[in-house]
Amino acid sequence: MIPVTKAESFQVEPFQFPGENSRLYKQVAEITESVRREGDAALIRWTQKFDCPDFSYGDISVDLGNLSPEKLVKPSVLQALEQAAGNIAAFSEKQVPKSWQIKGPDGEILGEKVTPLRRVGIYVPGGKAAYPSTVLMTAVPARTAGVEEIVLVTPPARDKSVHPEVLAAARLAGVTEFYRVGGPQAVAALAFGTATIQPVDKIVGPGNIFVQLAKKQVFGRVGIDNLAGPSEVVILADESANPEFVAWEILAQAEHDELARSFLVTNSSRLIEQVQQIVRKEVPKLTRRAILEASLSSASQIVQFEGDLTNGIDLVNKIAAEHVSVQTKNAAQVARKITNGGAIFVGSYSPVAAGDYWAGPSHVLPTGRTARFSSPLGAYEFFKRSSWIQYTQEKIRKDGEAIRKLARAEGLTAHEKSIRVRQ
Repeated sequence: MIPVTKAESFQVEPFQFPGENSRLYKQVAEITESVRREGDAALIRWTQKFDCPDFSYGDISVDLGNLSPEKLVKPSVLQALEQAAGNIAAFSEKQVPKSWQIKGPDGEILGEKVTPLRRVGIYVPGGKAAYPSTVLMTAVPARTAGVEEIVLVTPPARDKSVHPEVLAAARLAGVTEFYRVGGPQAVAALAFGTATIQPVDKIVGPGNIFVQLAKKQVFGRVGIDNLAGPSEVVILADESANPEFVAWEILAQAEHDELARSFLVTNSSRLIEQVQQIVRKEVPKLTRRAILEASLSSASQIVQFEGDLTNGIDLVNKIAAEHVSVQTKNAAQVARKITNGGAIFVGSYSPVAAGDYWAGPSHVLPTGRTARFSSPLGAYEFFKRSSWIQYTQEKIRKDGEAIRKLARAEGLTAHEKSIRVRQ
């Protein structure tokens, strides 16, 4: 069911977002530009078209203050949400950067001033599915960072409703504003502002291709976390791996959507055969069978390499996946050699789902080979740094001539004079 490729012929390409001349890009641009020009009127019109035909102005905002998490979800679900939020907060606290300064011999002070962002927008996918985990994985790090205003947008269901689990998670996570809008129109509202939704400084969170293109188009007006492509996992496994564990890791990733990518990288022919057998047996039993079959047959691969794990590690680093699962002997030792991966799950008893819901690190991760240069969402994503440069008269007199030489070398006479008048 899953195509098998020899390592020497394996090719992996990053997910390609549609270009500016594509129909999809232009469609998203039309939506974002209309919201920029018309504000709430366009926001309502697009929401009526894509999500909820009876949507009106009064449906945009949701008053979280009148909602009690205890009345929204079952006690067992609420307890799980609270525990997950606690895990995420504890992890996020370790990520908070600090301002720092050093004092030089001439009294000068240099350093960095670290300041939380004031207002952040969080996009949470919605509609047919509920993602309270994404609420926690984005809002809790923002709250831990000290963001004053956390603004959440999510699309309504056709009957205008929002999943109660999402509302409960928003209350727990410290969301300060909640708006029942989604798609490119919601991203545009966060970026440009409307009469109802004030603009934010940064937009974070996952979403479909329309949402990602909208984030790309408003970048520069606001900051963004990343451009997320289809979800993906690469599993590095040897003959010691449990085939059941490997197979279900593949299936868990493949059920996201038809474009989700699952890679098994192994040097064990026996493991390949066992995994294929399990997949063939289990897929027909699962509720998302059609999605699984499409993902496994067209977006996923088993890559077989020869020799020791060094060759497999090289392949994993080449793929640079969102999730990396290491199911080998001496898994921790092997995982230390993985340099490209959004989140690394070490050992057979560290399933990706533990990271998706519970462990503490955010599940908003770099995809499409961007793990080569990008990092997961974390509390540090909600800060900005300002350089701190505080000179004394003694210091500028001491170093002024050298600075003036550099200014003259560049032909910038006003720069040179700004130093000279202080000497």
